[in-house]
Amino acid sequence: MILALNITDPARRKALLLHLAGDTVYDIYQSLIVPDVADNADPDEDNVYINAKRALNAHFNPQRNTEFEIYTLRRTRQRSTETFDAYHARLRSLTKHCDFANTDAEIKSHIIQTCTLTRLRRKALTEPTLTTPTTS
Repeated sequence: MILALNITDPARRKALLLHLAGDTVYDIYQSLIVPDVADNADPDEDNVYINAKRALNAHFNPQRNTEFEIYTLRRTRQRSTETFDAYHARLRSLTKHCDFANTDAEIKSHIIQTCTLTRLRRKALTEPTLTTPTTS
């Protein structure tokens, strides 16, 4: 919308952003600590609109806690009513924010340790090249 209306003034951009985001976001913005624009700041890198966007992004996109994500994965067990495919899909979604170097290897290892299918575990332990299905 800002681009379509060719609004270039940072104060007007900020006002339009907060207006279009709605009352709830405006109320949240009012409670945030937003740094002032420095007197000698480059207007392309530091202005009221950019500072408002940064503050809202920091509020709505908090940093992920990778250790907690890994902890959650490690505590996950296959449910008694859950199919292997459903369990595998759930594990894959839980690894999304774990930042593993080799996600497939981590999932395979976790399945070997926690799945309810003894035959699958035995096969995975005796065939080291066996891989987990990947999703496209």
